[in-house]
Amino acid sequence: MQFSEQTALDYLLGVLPRDDSNAFEESLETDSNTLQLYLQAQDDCANLSLSAIPQKSSSDLRSRILQVSSQPFELTPLFDTSIITNLCDAYSSGSTRYTGGGVSSSLADVSDPYRRDTLPADYQNLLQLFNLVSGTSSASMGINVELEEWIRSNSSSGPVFNTPSQTSDLSVDNPSLQSISRTYLSAFPSLYYFLEKISSKNSTVADVRRLFYLCRDQLKIMRASFRDLDRDRLVEDEKLMLHGAGLLRSKWWGANHTFFSPANRVMCGNFFDGPVTERCVEFAEYDSNLYCLANLLSPRSVDSQFHIETVKDILPDGVLAVCSAKTTSSAHDDISDIIDGRPSPNVPSRDAHLWNLVSQSVQRAHQHIPGDEVKSQKFLGCYRQDSFTHVWFSWPAILSHDGADASTGKPSL
Repeated sequence: MQFSEQTALDYLLGVLPRDDSNAFEESLETDSNTLQLYLQAQDDCANLSLSAIPQKSSSDLRSRILQVSSQPFELTPLFDTSIITNLCDAYSSGSTRYTGGGVSSSLADVSDPYRRDTLPADYQNLLQLFNLVSGTSSASMGINVELEEWIRSNSSSGPVFNTPSQTSDLSVDNPSLQSISRTYLSAFPSLYYFLEKISSKNSTVADVRRLFYLCRDQLKIMRASFRDLDRDRLVEDEKLMLHGAGLLRSKWWGANHTFFSPANRVMCGNFFDGPVTERCVEFAEYDSNLYCLANLLSPRSVDSQFHIETVKDILPDGVLAVCSAKTTSSAHDDISDIIDGRPSPNVPSRDAHLWNLVSQSVQRAHQHIPGDEVKSQKFLGCYRQDSFTHVWFSWPAILSHDGADASTGKPSL
């Protein structure tokens, strides 16, 4: 499929229809002409932002143009530190690459009968919501009547989803509780924010698109967490399907994100080109790790924004995912306490679960290295530089694969 300059510009500004956006994203991974159109559109937006007479425009459109025009977040000072250079010296991805699926539990292993019943109910509600915001749904075109009615109907007798009111009992030492924790602490908190925003009739088409991404990610995370929740779709998730880093950037770039806190804007500028995972179940686990880092850092940002970046050429045979935010020194100390396992009265128990989930996942992805070495060699970690807190995790890169340079596939349910 050939694309025009206008298509590239519409995609960049977030006004391209969803199906066309997905096709454009696929082509970006494989076609140099499409990439050139995209880069030219970036330059055009940058020049326009410098020369055009200011006009009143939507805040979403304005923020997208400004982000395209701004320089990517500078990570070189972090990469030059001894903690990262030592990680580069110590890192290895192993002879057999981890492709996800190691976090799965069975619903039968959930000891709490209430939670055992509500997990499938939440999944089915999420499927309904996904259909209301995906494809050519009326909400995707700015008409929210049906979506608003669904929210009202499903929240009339309580919350739409049965998220745990407390997380203190979600021990990561218990596989089924770990799966519950991953289910309810990944995308659900931000998903609730957009449901409330739509209910208040204060949403945009961009908000519906973000809700689409959150629903899709949450469904995949739940299937990967509980293998008997939706066996047929899990079979599809376990098939070879390369997922590119560009798909991560397209859903995080410019998004609003929240974790029991005011929403902050996500900035992205250093995503590499190429595949990052080999199967949907792996992508779901990688996604969940990104959500956990974002959830840990976003509430502690002091300037209403934070950065998510994925970089491939720093680690030998590895990919480094980095979240960065400007924080206070006390907020950074809280994160350090979480990582070091030091109890703190200032830190909610759910925040400790977030880091433990990432830690367990990174250890699964590097099973050839003892778990204590994964931690001591900073395969995941935290560092304060100037006024920024950086948190990261490492993941095995896809070094070679038949079709690795081909399409990463259209995002699907």
